[in-house]
Order: sequence, then C-alpha cells, then structure tokens
Amino acid sequence: MWDIETSDLKGDIGRILCAVIYEPFRKKYTIFRNDELSDCMADDAAIAVALRDELETYHMTMGWFSKGFDVSFVNTRLVKAGQKVIRSGLHLDGIWFMKGWRGLNTRSSKLAVAAEFFNLKNRKPSVDVDVWISAAFGGDKEAMDILVDRCKADCKITHEVTDKLFDAGVIRNIQSYP
Repeated sequence: MWDIETSDLKGDIGRILCAVIYEPFRKKYTIFRNDELSDCMADDAAIAVALRDELETYHMTMGWFSKGFDVSFVNTRLVKAGQKVIRSGLHLDGIWFMKGWRGLNTRSSKLAVAAEFFNLKNRKPSVDVDVWISAAFGGDKEAMDILVDRCKADCKITHEVTDKLFDAGVIRNIQSYP
C-alpha cells in the first residue's frame, strides 16, 4: 500500500511533502519526507525519485484513488525533474470497487466512507489546514509528523478496506498501471 501527501492537488503547482509505503505482511512502513531529503521544500525531485525507485522493487502495489491522483502526481513531479516516470506494473486501486458501476454503491467512494461502511476501528484522520501550510511552507517538523501519521493511517485503512473488498468477492481483477 502506498500514499502521498502534497501541498496542492495539481502536480505542476504542488509538491510531494511525504510518502509512505506499507507492507502489511511484514507490518513495515517505509517513510519518505521531503524535509529530510531536500534542503528546500519547493524541490521535491529527491523524494519523487526515491519513492519511484522503491515502488519499482515491488511485484504489485495498492492504493486508494492512486490511479486518479498519486501515480499521476508523482509522475508529473518526476517529469518536471527530468526523470523517468514510474514503471508500469500490477496495481490495485480499491476506490474503483466502491463505485456503483464496478462494485458497491455507497454514498461516496472516499476512503473515510469506506472505513465507516465496513465499520473499521481505524478511521481516516482529519488534518487542519494550518498543519498543511506549516508543513509545506514553514518547514515545521511537528506538522510534517502529523502528515506522515495521516499517510500511515491511509495505508493501513486502505489495506483493511481492500481485505474487506476481497473477502466480499467485490474485487475480481487486478490491472497494470500506469
């Protein structure tokens, strides 16, 4: 499972603040923080490359709205830095199995709604806008710690929801992406 937190939703404007890869079978988190990989928060080339290189070591990756956001955002930042994009590989994006025409028909396919629907103990943490600003523009280590914790929670919840979707027989295929 993997997730990123960014300073904006558009890859040409926003920067990758942090990223987390969670290996559920080993219960291991790999954490990437731009405040540790670069001297300037506006330069996210090192975190984009490090994340890409780590993702390419796995046979399969999973995320939540990762096809719609995370992959394209990271690829945008990689190309901007003059780097190659993430190599194509097996990837499961659970959000598409929470959308009515492919799977379930809940009021929303957001991860928070999926966690609620499956009555998971873990829930998606809310983060105040000032934390995002402090992490992105103020170099605030504590704010970045909060975003890393959110990334870790998103990965763990994605794993739990994906397990529920598999158990229910909703997930019937795994595709290659990007």
